[in-house]
This record gives sequence, C-alpha cells and structure tokens, in this order.
Amino acid sequence: ESDLAQGIPGSTKYDLIVSNPPYYIGKTHRVPPRNYEKLIAHLESSASLSKFALEMKNALNPTRFSLGCWIQDYTEKDRLLDAIQDAGLEILRVCHLFHASIDPAPIRVLVSVCLPELRSKLSARSVQAVEDIILHPGSDVNSTTYDDEHESWMAKFPIPPFIIGRLRPDFQEPAD
Repeated sequence: ESDLAQGIPGSTKYDLIVSNPPYYIGKTHRVPPRNYEKLIAHLESSASLSKFALEMKNALNPTRFSLGCWIQDYTEKDRLLDAIQDAGLEILRVCHLFHASIDPAPIRVLVSVCLPELRSKLSARSVQAVEDIILHPGSDVNSTTYDDEHESWMAKFPIPPFIIGRLRPDFQEPAD
C-alpha cells in the first residue's frame, strides 16, 4: 500500500492493472454516501485522475501486451478519457454500464487501454468500439438478478461474510 501521489514504489511492471479510482473532485457527486469510509473513497484527495493515468502508463509492462482497465462513474467519463489520453495511453474499448435495461443513462463507464507502442500489435480493425453492458436485464430497475449465464457463474462463489460495512446476520464461520 502506498500513497499514489508519491508514485508506485519500485520498478515492477505489470501485465494487467485494474483501476477504480475516486470518482469525484470535491463534493460534486449526486448524493454523497453516508458512510465516512465510502465518502472519502469517492473523493479525489492526494492524487488526481490524471495522476492515476500517468502512474498506470508508467507501471504497464512495455515488453508484453499489457492492459489497463478503468471503471468510473459515467458522469466523469469525459474527464477520465481526457486524463487517459493526456497520459499518453491508447484507448482500446469504452463500455457503458447500465444497471437495468430501461435505465435512461449508464451508471458507470469501463475503459480498457494499452501503451501506444503496443497498439500496433492489435488487428487493424477499429478497437475503440463503444458497447453497452446491462447488469440486470429486464424492466425492473430494482432488480439484483443477472442474466442466467452470469447467475450460474456467480453461484460458484461462496457468499461473502459481510454486507457492505457489517457482517451478514446469517454468516457462520467455516468449520476447520
């Protein structure tokens, strides 16, 4: 763990970096989380989005096809894309993430990037496609059910012992 404002320590290069940086500058988001930890995790502090992008570029492995992936609040999409391009990263794909099929606007944007010198190793087709991903198909905006394929995949994982910020009331320690 380190403060990103000080840079990523060491000279290790990575093949995959996933970034879920703080979404907002100051208190500019819709409804601030009531939980203090979630609130500070949503707000930029010592490192800006541009700093995250620059650190990603410096930490990606230039000798192999390495990939950077971002998830960001959709309202911050333009700022994210600007930070990525200003850092000199190549945008491969942009996906708009919707909660439900009937949502009027995406809730998040997913972006994949690579180093510009590795872009030439990809096929000549345009990879900067924009796609829509719908988490919960159907017309119920309160749905928490995924499509059958994703429900089946997720059923293979154990139920986490917590509900954000607290233990589940039905959680029991696994037997040794």
